[in-house]
Amino acid sequence: DALPICRANLNKDKLKINYNFLTQEDNHPCHMVLFPYINESGNWFLCSNADNIKADSPLCIGKMTDPIDFPTLYKKHIESDVFRFLKNIGPFALFQSIGIKTHSKKYVSICDMCLSVFNNDETASRILKFVNSQEIIDTLDYIDNKISNESNNF
Repeated sequence: DALPICRANLNKDKLKINYNFLTQEDNHPCHMVLFPYINESGNWFLCSNADNIKADSPLCIGKMTDPIDFPTLYKKHIESDVFRFLKNIGPFALFQSIGIKTHSKKYVSICDMCLSVFNNDETASRILKFVNSQEIIDTLDYIDNKISNESNNF
């Protein structure tokens, strides 16, 4: 059962991606971002586990005040660079890239860690700055194009 994942080779200042079909690794994409969560207030979150996330977190895409907002928010969801990074590369690589230690005993799972990191204003700001850099956007575009081209070959 090989999963299409991007293995991230990290150094202090750069993220280098080697795209491969690999078996499961510690550093794998997040599948929870494929299932948006809309809370009772209408806030649309990238992650289906985001019920305790603040509305100003990078995991919050916007507010659905009317069902007509659904296509707009869905488009914003799938085009979000945070979504693309988590979906294609994964949270471990993201957190390592901004200097967060990913192997901490204070978290019970990657989901627990991810929600904590995204709920913290300082780390959320660092995530947005990193993910919105042109180098990362170019890398995400490359990955999306590679996945699209490979899926067209099936």
